[in-house]
Amino acid sequence: MLNSSTVQWEQSTPDHALLQSGVGNVCSVRRPAVFIVLIAAFLTVALIPLFTCSPLPLADYPNHLARMYIITSLRHSPLLQRYYEIHWQLIPNLALDLIVPPLARFMPVERAMLVFTGLTLVLLVAGCFAMHRALFGRLSYAPFATFLLLYNRQLLWGFLNYLFALGLALLTFALWVALRRRPLGVRCGVFVILALMVFVSHLAGFGVLGVLIAGYEVHSFLQEKDYRALRNDLVVATIALGLPAALFLLFSPTRTRSTPSALWELRSRIIGLMDAFNNYTLALDAATFLLVVAAIGVGLLLRKARLHSRMWLPLVSLALIYCVINPQLLGSTGADRRLIPALFLILACSLEWNVRERYFLAAIGLVFLVRTAVVIKNWSAANAIYSANVQVIDQIPRGVKVAAAVGELNFPQLNNPPVLHLPNMAVIRRQVLINSLFAYYGVQPLRIKPEYTGLFDTGIYSQMYEVDVRAHPNGRGPLITTLNPFERIDLTGFDYLLLVNKRYFGYPVPSSLRPVYSAEDTVLYQVVR
Repeated sequence: MLNSSTVQWEQSTPDHALLQSGVGNVCSVRRPAVFIVLIAAFLTVALIPLFTCSPLPLADYPNHLARMYIITSLRHSPLLQRYYEIHWQLIPNLALDLIVPPLARFMPVERAMLVFTGLTLVLLVAGCFAMHRALFGRLSYAPFATFLLLYNRQLLWGFLNYLFALGLALLTFALWVALRRRPLGVRCGVFVILALMVFVSHLAGFGVLGVLIAGYEVHSFLQEKDYRALRNDLVVATIALGLPAALFLLFSPTRTRSTPSALWELRSRIIGLMDAFNNYTLALDAATFLLVVAAIGVGLLLRKARLHSRMWLPLVSLALIYCVINPQLLGSTGADRRLIPALFLILACSLEWNVRERYFLAAIGLVFLVRTAVVIKNWSAANAIYSANVQVIDQIPRGVKVAAAVGELNFPQLNNPPVLHLPNMAVIRRQVLINSLFAYYGVQPLRIKPEYTGLFDTGIYSQMYEVDVRAHPNGRGPLITTLNPFERIDLTGFDYLLLVNKRYFGYPVPSSLRPVYSAEDTVLYQVVR
């Protein structure tokens, strides 16, 4: 076993020269079989939480699941055909829509969604290991740090299309680095296809890929001063990245979505850095964030860690974009915060460590196991809450029109478990029309049939309520919403009202609502006319 004194890093030596000279470090892999076994073990642990709750307690997950069910079942369901239709367009947000329905031909749609979620986690890991291998020219244990970043805040929000596209972007960039000196025609063909795949999966993932390629190539040219290589790289990048960009500007309805003005807040940008680790236990998440940042800082200072010289510019560019981007870009919620997992994952790919592999893996493994155990505990608890709600949903008659009203605390923004979109499970289990389903023009191919769009004229979330978290006057709990939600809910045209978290609606229920079934804190009412 090498020790830290046996490897001296020559910081003045260019990265490609280091790789060619064979200079290694203690985290380099000397036993590939052990390396493969460790990756399999870490991945197995990472996937365990996916089997602890159904549906997965990711905020947008029930909405995505309902859309996948409609796409898969629409052709054979007269009830769904009454309310919904599909309009395929060039929407850079289609990873789920293009992958899950074909999978659902061989398995239930809920299992297909689970497979896609697991595939997304595997793709992120594979992308990081491939990118590190391409940059440093060797296998290393350094990318195992990726496993600390899988259950990030964007995953808990349910931003699956983006995370899938991000993993695909990392793999594409790894190939970009590995094939830099291959024939021009080969590179153009390969990267046009891969860039289009990333673009169609999610626009933000395509943006990250563009920043990676541009930053890497600019830094490479400054080091190499090779004008012929620069010309070839510009040709490939222009074709590979320019084609999706042109298609977006010419044909995508997403380009017409407005970007609402948003107040820039330094506090929000600083807190957002926690998103890479922020899930359920604030003390543990903050400690993990500080530990990782401190380890990287100390490692760079003591030359125990080295950042690939050509990755400085891509990382700095992404950080600057995060600082200035409008969080509502093209109507996308949290456009700025989506960059945080990308930043940390790319940083993990770009670092090489000069420490003993056993200590490095032990530290990563311990933190990873603790954080995964926290996720499993919370998701197992969420399963009981979801089961009670689904029990109520199963009492809804098939094919009716349902209004959903959900009471949730407005802080933290992500409740545990999130139930705001859980009523959309009624689409899967009872084939209903519901007021909370995502059907945004330019974002999803799903549409509400014209004769029912009037039910949604006041906004897709018109029946949803978030409750103020200020202390209750008597000190016994959160303040009940001061507005009477029953006066605001327009039930015209709806057959049933599904009321989730009834404790937050502290007003008498109107006589026009007849209770049908309740469980826990969820009640189903029939609208009596």
